[in-house]
Amino acid sequence: MDAHWGAGQVYEYYRGLGRDGLDGQGGTMYSVVNVTLDGQPFANAFWDGTKMVYGGGGPEYHSFAASLDVVGHEMTHGVIEHSADLVYLGQSGAMNEGLADYFGNAIQVDTFGIPMSDPDASLLGEGLCKTLPPAECAGRDLDDARVAARDYLGATVSIDNGGVHLNSTIFSGALWDVREQLGGKKADKLAYKALTEYMTPLDDFVDGRRAVESAARALGWSARDRQTVARAFDQHGIKAGWERLLRTDSRTLIDGITDIQARPDVAGDRYVVSDASPAGEPPTRILAGRLRGGTPVTLEDNDRYNYLPVTDGRQVAWASYNAAFDSFQVHARPIDGSAPARLVHQSPEPVNGLAVSGEYIAWDAFDPASEEPEIWLKRGAAAPVKITTAQGVAGVGPTIKGGKLAYNRLWQEGGATHSTPAVYDLATGTEVVIPEAPGTGGLPSDTVLPVITGKHVFWTVDTNGDGRYGIMRAATDGTGSAFVLADGPQAPFPNWFDANDTVVSIGVWPDGDQLENATLPKIFQLPAGGGQMWRQSCNKGTQDYFAAGEGSRLAWLDGTSGNTDLVTRDRPAVRC
Repeated sequence: MDAHWGAGQVYEYYRGLGRDGLDGQGGTMYSVVNVTLDGQPFANAFWDGTKMVYGGGGPEYHSFAASLDVVGHEMTHGVIEHSADLVYLGQSGAMNEGLADYFGNAIQVDTFGIPMSDPDASLLGEGLCKTLPPAECAGRDLDDARVAARDYLGATVSIDNGGVHLNSTIFSGALWDVREQLGGKKADKLAYKALTEYMTPLDDFVDGRRAVESAARALGWSARDRQTVARAFDQHGIKAGWERLLRTDSRTLIDGITDIQARPDVAGDRYVVSDASPAGEPPTRILAGRLRGGTPVTLEDNDRYNYLPVTDGRQVAWASYNAAFDSFQVHARPIDGSAPARLVHQSPEPVNGLAVSGEYIAWDAFDPASEEPEIWLKRGAAAPVKITTAQGVAGVGPTIKGGKLAYNRLWQEGGATHSTPAVYDLATGTEVVIPEAPGTGGLPSDTVLPVITGKHVFWTVDTNGDGRYGIMRAATDGTGSAFVLADGPQAPFPNWFDANDTVVSIGVWPDGDQLENATLPKIFQLPAGGGQMWRQSCNKGTQDYFAAGEGSRLAWLDGTSGNTDLVTRDRPAVRC
């Protein structure tokens, strides 16, 4: 009943703006209510492209269909999809969310006669909680006075689709200011005209401002009212060139990576990375370039989703799958594109990890026979060979260097999963298993992300199950295992890891409960033999997936500058 009643209110609101339903053509509006997640309360709601979906609430929340601003928000996503169709990525995605917030709140305050001066008028979802007061319950506040260059959260595409929720109130706040100053009926007509007649899918914040200002002129607004609009956007920092105020100390290799699964890899001066269309949609392509700069070359751009590129500096290997998600392939090609791509492997099972060195290509994939992930190795034109042949032993995350392959060895023992790196000699076919780091508290340790270099194997390990990981190192013959960075209460929460024989690089989630630029992942380095950690870059946004070159050189995905860029830096910043 809540969803049905709310949908009627939203329909009537948009009919007052001259629109007949979400699609503008009187199409049926569908709502699904009382949704759970794996049988547990689902405290959220969303538009899935065809219908509204509402969580049914639970001990802490009412049904999400019971909040008219939430209903208006989700239904406005349908209006947006059938008008400007703002891409749900980065700044255009933040505008998508911001407009849904604006109209959702506008519908609620008008329906219930709430004055704009009410401190709760600008809150979204403030009535959903059963125990918390509105200000603590609300998901967002359109009166939070955020300013673009000061408050933009530099999330990469793998975090909230590039900050679509995190940065939405920068744009919606400007519109809400206009509504507070010029009145709801007038401001809503302006926002609706801008959305449906002037905005386009890839608009950024400044484009959105231009759309609103163009709509004001088309509506014949006075110079004074148009100045009110301009002042609102100025106060939120949405001005031409505002991104230049987001200072960085890195050098951009590719501006605007849109593939949410992008992971760069580096060997010597060469890098590879996957990328999608400007709208972030598949199929995706494989790009290769040089860390010193220049235009990247496209190694693959077909109708498949190409992902997980790796390189040894001379050739590139990558995986791909089709739209039906039932055909997975491994490909290889010279990094300079001097020869066509060749098919290395094909299977209905997903390829999850990949490594290349000379004539050797390794990957991990699920094996239906063993019902476990296994490591496969292919040399030249020979058939691939399964490395993890021992019964009950699985393998993930292959990495190759100096004629040896390392991977994370997994097995069950005593009702628990055990893990430790193993090293396979490519020439002799022999394998050594590095002794498992002892766990504490009755549980085995957890090994993640082994990396082999010319002399050593490095890996991250959590010995006590607290989610913090230390860093260990051993010789490639399995001897000399020791901590480079001790596990314990001061160890980092990692989000990525790489190493060479000079330094170890680790992406760290800083401590802090409040989501802000200071608590988004940052890259730290320390000597390969252990010692003090230092910052690789002072960029204030997310420093995401990265790959190590020689010495301290890194390439990584960075969200500081208002979108996701592939950037590089040759030497550490040390202190920020």
